Amino acid sequence: MALEKLIQYYMGRITRGVQQTMHGYHFFIRTEVLISEEHKQMGFKLSSYSSPEVINARSELLLGELYDRLKEFDKDDLEHINETVDDPLLNGAYKWLNSKGGLEKTSRKKFSKNFNAKSVVRHRTISNYFRPIILLDVLKQKPSLIEKLDESSAYFPHRLFREKKPRTTKKDIEKEIAEVILDMYSPELCEFMEKLPLIHRPPLYASRKDIEWSGIYENHDLKKDVYETVVDALNLVKNIVIKARKNIKKFKSAFSTTTLQYRRIIYSAKDFARNQILGSFKRHKGEKVYESYLAEKCGMSAKVHNKKLIIKEGKKTSILTLENEFISSTRGLPCAVYMLKKFYDNAKGLEDNLKK
Repeated sequence: MALEKLIQYYMGRITRGVQQTMHGYHFFIRTEVLISEEHKQMGFKLSSYSSPEVINARSELLLGELYDRLKEFDKDDLEHINETVDDPLLNGAYKWLNSKGGLEKTSRKKFSKNFNAKSVVRHRTISNYFRPIILLDVLKQKPSLIEKLDESSAYFPHRLFREKKPRTTKKDIEKEIAEVILDMYSPELCEFMEKLPLIHRPPLYASRKDIEWSGIYENHDLKKDVYETVVDALNLVKNIVIKARKNIKKFKSAFSTTTLQYRRIIYSAKDFARNQILGSFKRHKGEKVYESYLAEKCGMSAKVHNKKLIIKEGKKTSILTLENEFISSTRGLPCAVYMLKKFYDNAKGLEDNLKK
């Protein structure tokens, strides 16, 4: 099967300590490889590889592969992997399976058809499925590596095979960020980044008129994509810089963010997440609420008590009712968009230089 050959290719590179990214194979993977012969016979056209039918079929196929790998580990090892590694799909699948009685009481078919991957990952793109699949294959091949796991092992499985000290130079840190950050961008967001005009000023000074032409203020899905991606990207940069034992506030690089830029983006992202939670509360008429991916990444939690919505963020608690209105979450949107543009262009530039 082509999928197995592709996994073997990635495994071969990772076990040699080479970081392997997904975006370079994006179109190839989404069409020729992951639409199985069975799916082709069902009438799916390669030209419609982004249609809901194909996305759902591909999701079911890859969730089945994930299930097979989860079944290969004993309960204790699987619990340790889940507790140690920070990966949305792996952690979400583990939680869902436990709620259904565990792997022993859940069939492959039931898991692949009923587990909603979209509830735990922002985009059902290939890299979100491949990360846990590849990591579990690596650990099955070398069980001793389970003890070397850390929270970022799903993003950097090649590190498990490296004995040398972590990268600490500015050039190495930038290269490491560039190797992963583009995988966080959805195809739609990449297309948006390519169309964005350059502005010759820092992202903090981007204005509404710089992005209004795109219709983003009326496009809820694009705004959601921007805020989710920028929060993930900022966290990625922060974690890599701190892991290299650098001061995040003083470290200047192609992926640096000033305190003012960070605050403007995060405050608006939290306002957007608050609106998502309130929207869920209103849709369920005050009976229940679902937390969003963005809310979780912003450190927010929510519950309903006596028809009141309680949102917690650290020590701060907000109590809302059905009468509460949505608040504006667009003040930091231009800054968020151009911060993503800065990261995107710099990562592409570093990649191009490395290929020369």
